[in-house]
Amino acid sequence: MSEDAALDPRTARAMVRSLGRGTTVASGARHIHVGQAKWVAAQRELLEEIAEDGFADTKFVRGTYGAGKSHFLAIIQDCAQEMGWLTAHVECGSDGVQIDRFDTLYPQVATKLRGKGVSMALPGGEAPVDTVRNLLEEWMSKVLQQAGVRPG
Repeated sequence: MSEDAALDPRTARAMVRSLGRGTTVASGARHIHVGQAKWVAAQRELLEEIAEDGFADTKFVRGTYGAGKSHFLAIIQDCAQEMGWLTAHVECGSDGVQIDRFDTLYPQVATKLRGKGVSMALPGGEAPVDTVRNLLEEWMSKVLQQAGVRPG
């Protein structure tokens, strides 16, 4: 996560408005973050290792209302996006997702994918299936190429 990155005026205004409601916008969370430096460093290290090794990992964040779970996750998402990852913040309750039902999870993840300067959400909240499919097909093409499979 780049601590030196300047806060753009649009994000600053969004932060001021959201703080008035008692929350903050995810893209601005790192600018008002205090504490948890070791936890953030550990997650950053994990992201670097996963990128290097090609593995995956899952973490669950648990805490009482107002403990800072969403804020912490926003910091980690921002960090991941700065490192070139795509992220999706999906909340099972408010997004109507049943974590064990792919048909409820996938559309929410596809709609909420975000990256540094990237938003795959379409106007009206439609899931950008073609964009996600293209992303997956490009990845699969590279995997097949690395495995020695030639097109056709």
